[in-house]
Amino acid sequence: MASDEHQEHAAKNVAAGELFRSSQTLFYVAIFLILCVVPLVWSAIEQQGKESFSWAAFFQTAMKSWVLVVPVAAVLRAVQLALRDLRYDIRGIRAKGWKNHTVVCGLGDCGMHVVQNAIKRGHRVVAIERAADGPHAVSSRREGIAVVTGDAKGLPVLSFAGVAGASTVVICTGDDAENLDIAFRLETLLSGRKLRRESRLNILVELRNDWLYSHLVDEVAPLGWPVADLRVFNTYETASRLLMREIANPLRMGGERRALVLVGCGSMGRQLLMDAIRLDMTQPGEKARIIIFDREAEQRQQAILAQFPVIPQFADIEFVAADLGTETPEAWTAVEKRLGAEKMLAGVVCLPDDNQSLYAALGLSRRLERLGHAEVPVYMRLQRHNQLGRFVVGLKHRRGAASHLHTFGSLEELFDPNNIMEAELDKFARAIHDYYREHSSATAGRQTHAAWDELPEAYRQSSRRHADQLPVKLAHAGLRMAKAYPPGQFTLTSDEIETLARLEHHRWYIERSLAGWRYRPSRNEVDRANPLLVDWTALPFDAKEACRKQAKALPELLAGMGFELQRTLTGAA
Repeated sequence: MASDEHQEHAAKNVAAGELFRSSQTLFYVAIFLILCVVPLVWSAIEQQGKESFSWAAFFQTAMKSWVLVVPVAAVLRAVQLALRDLRYDIRGIRAKGWKNHTVVCGLGDCGMHVVQNAIKRGHRVVAIERAADGPHAVSSRREGIAVVTGDAKGLPVLSFAGVAGASTVVICTGDDAENLDIAFRLETLLSGRKLRRESRLNILVELRNDWLYSHLVDEVAPLGWPVADLRVFNTYETASRLLMREIANPLRMGGERRALVLVGCGSMGRQLLMDAIRLDMTQPGEKARIIIFDREAEQRQQAILAQFPVIPQFADIEFVAADLGTETPEAWTAVEKRLGAEKMLAGVVCLPDDNQSLYAALGLSRRLERLGHAEVPVYMRLQRHNQLGRFVVGLKHRRGAASHLHTFGSLEELFDPNNIMEAELDKFARAIHDYYREHSSATAGRQTHAAWDELPEAYRQSSRRHADQLPVKLAHAGLRMAKAYPPGQFTLTSDEIETLARLEHHRWYIERSLAGWRYRPSRNEVDRANPLLVDWTALPFDAKEACRKQAKALPELLAGMGFELQRTLTGAA
């Protein structure tokens, strides 16, 4: 939560912006009076005392006065602009001495969402933008936000923005190579100074390229350095995690295997596909079932299986060629025919264009209602038009119809400080890793036992997926977690412990296999070899006991975060 000081500063920023706009309005009124009223009054005064009033003389005098007044008005305008620019410069100079503020590199759509959300939370923000006259830079200045003009790759620009005293630097210029370049230049800037920081600098780098992001995430070496924690983030991965938390509910499956339907298999659809497999939402012993509609179905299938050849071991995936983003009746006929008798978990529309996603989601919802699957939720990805999606959903409610349409993946949600800066999504993952460090054997490997801030990204991801799948494992064991103050005492039965341990090992087995790890008699980080990469029945006794021990400690771990376990009416798997 933001401090009172930061909230007060944000309020001052807004007040300063309002004051500036009011003073600007008064200035324009004054100029209007000078240009229009003064010459007329001057001319009228000269006409006094004359025997007859001459309009010609009146306007002649007015024109003479305008010749004098216009330069004066121009000078006043120049002074006003100079004072405005000086005000902006002073704000930037002051920002250099700030502490515990947020620096945002890049004021595109993503950068603006970071800035606006951070300001709402009461964070102090300094933005770096190359174009001084860019629309977002201009609007940010008018809102009282400090904007430093220049190339963020330049060390003087970064220094001027006060990165040495910042708590967080968010790099989102829209170019992956430039984002990483800025991050590594930060290392040069910080390592060249003797800094006394209370905590490490958090550097968050946006990566849009799937391959580059996956490569860095799967890296088994730490990405940061002693004074800074470097973390890459991807909007597709964040959107998928948030959505899967809603979808991954085996209680809704009613003990039957249900298919996840994806419309579109671009970057977003691909991320959802992989997370659905990793989360292992099916009943124990079954494979995930995923149906994908895409206009380039064959090419998508070949590309995915070429990169992840082990997928068929864990999931049954069916690619169907259909273009649902445009008005093509024959495509919808194929959808109705294919989904008519299918039992479905959810439908997710993740086309790259918001208009196409909205059209396809409405079309899919109507077809499912016609086929008698009105209870199946349909999620549509709307990056920039989330309010439009909510309006469409609200129309159904106002007509008295139950709506199963939902939106996800908006930039406003994805760049919320809770998701990218304050790491609220990682709360459970950090707790799980801390327990692992405290109780696991040191022979498992030194890197896996590092503190969270120093942990390689590959192992952070593993802890995140462990935490994200926790509701699924609990439901299979006939359990659920609920907020409680204070949490009650709870003891797991031996069957519940065995189920939780077995399911977590299976999740880990899928995750490691998809990441390219293979079974070998001895562990090797470089070759991605692990002797524990076997089925539960073949797992050594000591490894099983470690899994059971971790499962047994789950009630205590959850209680530390304000949750307690409860048994449901469903028995353990």
